[in-house]
Amino acid sequence: MEYYYEAFYTTCLQAGAQAAYKSSKVLPDILARVYGLSVTVKPNPASEWAAFDYTLPENTADAVLTIYDAYGKKVETFTLTSRQGQKIWDTRQLPAGIYFYSLKAGASYRTDKIIVKK
Repeated sequence: MEYYYEAFYTTCLQAGAQAAYKSSKVLPDILARVYGLSVTVKPNPASEWAAFDYTLPENTADAVLTIYDAYGKKVETFTLTSRQGQKIWDTRQLPAGIYFYSLKAGASYRTDKIIVKK
């Protein structure tokens, strides 16, 4: 276009070859931690119960903790209404195996696994 219209467009900044590329990908778990979302579970593996200790981001009023089995079937859902706290999950009626939990608060989420043993 510069040649045809004899106009110069210089609104773009020049970036070096390495400056234009990211050196690593952004992982959702890392981004969630940056915004203040954290969740840990203990004991892991669990036999009778598991305690989820959580902290929600500052401007978040509520969150949802969902637990899935290894096949992706929803096992349990908890609504968390305080910014920081603990939720106890009774595992006595569940078969032994690997379960996954996901804590979603606003646009942030954390996902990890827990093992239930008998």
